[in-house]
Amino acid sequence: MIRIMGICGAHNNRGSRPWVLVLWAVLSAAGASAQVDVPEAFRQGTEAYGAGQYAAAVERFSACREAAPAVPEYGLWHSAALLRLGAYREALPVLSAVIQLSPDSADAHANLGLVWHQLGSPEAAITELRAALDLAPDSDVTRANLAAVLLGQGRLDEAEALWRERLDAGLATASVHRGMALALERRGQYEAALAEALLALEPNPADPETVAIASRLHLRAGDARTGMAQMGSIAQPTVAQVEAFAAALLASGASMDAVAHLEQPGVRENLTASGLATLAEGLRQEQRWESLQGVLMALVAHDDFERRWWPQSRAPALATLGWLSMRAGDGAAASDWAQQALALDPEQSLAKRIAQGGSGVRAALATFEAELLAGSQDLTTARYVLLQGVRFPEYRPTPALIGTVYGWLPDDGALLHALGVLALRVGDHGQAAPILERAAEMSPEDAAATNNLGAAYELDGRMDEALAAYALAVRLNPDLVEAAANLDRLRGEGDG
Repeated sequence: MIRIMGICGAHNNRGSRPWVLVLWAVLSAAGASAQVDVPEAFRQGTEAYGAGQYAAAVERFSACREAAPAVPEYGLWHSAALLRLGAYREALPVLSAVIQLSPDSADAHANLGLVWHQLGSPEAAITELRAALDLAPDSDVTRANLAAVLLGQGRLDEAEALWRERLDAGLATASVHRGMALALERRGQYEAALAEALLALEPNPADPETVAIASRLHLRAGDARTGMAQMGSIAQPTVAQVEAFAAALLASGASMDAVAHLEQPGVRENLTASGLATLAEGLRQEQRWESLQGVLMALVAHDDFERRWWPQSRAPALATLGWLSMRAGDGAAASDWAQQALALDPEQSLAKRIAQGGSGVRAALATFEAELLAGSQDLTTARYVLLQGVRFPEYRPTPALIGTVYGWLPDDGALLHALGVLALRVGDHGQAAPILERAAEMSPEDAAATNNLGAAYELDGRMDEALAAYALAVRLNPDLVEAAANLDRLRGEGDG
């Protein structure tokens, strides 16, 4: 997690005020503007910053810079307030001016690194953060920010080396152990990462940031009870902490718990793009399709979706929106989403199937049937193919689909009935009979399923069983004309 430099902690009012007063006397003598009481404006700015009133702080620090442009300290505070507001582009020229005035300002290079990171330029961020660390090698905050950017780029060896260097030098602070835990977590070395997190907790067992890390590492290491208890001990976890914990829950197979954490009030409306992606995957696993569509729409509209995500990472979200549109019968929207996904990743498999299939029910059935034949056991996909396929008279599934789906389909009478009908439709009477037997067992009052079971028996040459099934269907629903006609016909053929 990227953390903003603790500018206010490093340059508090008490420590910087005398320096500013002395320098201001020099600047006044040099003819600086007398229209702004710079020391008072600076005091007001730092006070507003400390109170979280960053817009007011920006206004005060900006006035200081205009009156005394040669003082780098004002620009440093100005940039810190802009970062707090998320005004990253506005912070760029401010920090560039600070570095021009004070090239050895570690804080300026560190803040510029954060700006480049937020603007989606990781290499520039790494360059500036390395410069800051060279100037202030004991800054664990800068080290942590550099490690976070490196981890985000998949440069795990470099990130781990930053912390290994401190450990090897005997400088094993809580921050160092925490940073090493994060690096090892990204490597999938959860036991080793947990050991580092527990060492980081020794000086302050209630530190919420470290507790949050340890909680998800307990989950990753298979101790869900301890992980849940630790996360619950944090009075007010940040959105970033909840997102990371939910991702660990999802990875451990607890999709329902992951979704519940991310849908909490105060969290859901503040999710990052990564958090939305985690929520989307949880909803997909829980088969909450309408909610999933809304989350994916929020994800693709998020600023970071295009600015910070690789094209290959964006394509699946767009393809899934196409899948959901096709499922809803909106072929035009499905095709549009698929084309957007293919523009980012021409090999995106789901998007290719949607684009090749065209639009409408026939295309949707072909696309979803292909998913099931490829090994998908998604119940909603199967539900669409079976129930929509039965309603679409021209649909003839690939015969292999019958046995593939029957192998894992749950005891749902309606779905089993539909599968049995499709088996009859493709002439697979041998599989149709046991499928429809199971359907009739699950829905003993369903006269239509019982009638179709009779048809399966008859087509399989089992006439006595067919007669019994037709007779039962008529008793269940005397108004079912198909069952009555089948019974009369078969009885007539037997009399003849």
